[in-house]
Amino acid sequence: MNFEEYRAATVNALAATDAQSFSLLSEALDKCFADGKRAFVFGNGASASLADHMAADFNNQQHRAIGSGPNRRILEFRSLPANISQLTAIANDMSFQDVFADQLLQFGTDGDIALAITGSGASANVVRGLETAKLIGLRTATLTGRIHRRPQAAEYSDVLVQVPSDRIDIVENVHVTLQHALLRQFMRTNYGK
Repeated sequence: MNFEEYRAATVNALAATDAQSFSLLSEALDKCFADGKRAFVFGNGASASLADHMAADFNNQQHRAIGSGPNRRILEFRSLPANISQLTAIANDMSFQDVFADQLLQFGTDGDIALAITGSGASANVVRGLETAKLIGLRTATLTGRIHRRPQAAEYSDVLVQVPSDRIDIVENVHVTLQHALLRQFMRTNYGK
């Protein structure tokens, strides 16, 4: 595949991603902000890196928007794969399948949102994290691909944004773009920026 074909595959997958699902996810983030709740984002591998990236972008952009004034309320984003000590302790003491679920049990509260990023939608620890989030009253959302026609994560997701591609690299490209689009929409809606 040459560059033009690769670019076209990425652009076509982005264009075919359901805008209504994207809007539902954007609205869920806005509701968490309005309710004073938090967002927990997680995934494995490249999706773990995107979780870190997303948390950094959302937290930093909001802090820049509010400055140092008295009203410093933000929608706090916490990347669950970021704390390697916590992650490895849970994996060692319990199981790798519990690394996200256990953190959500420790820190999540009713009305927070758990946002999974998973190319396949089938990673056992991501699915368990979503299942646990639903059990304790968190809203749930998943960014995924079409590696599996109906990913397991869909069963536990209030909102599913599925990139219509079975190529993991294309799915990951679109996930980065969706994350940035969510940030821009969130900042415009909640901070006028």
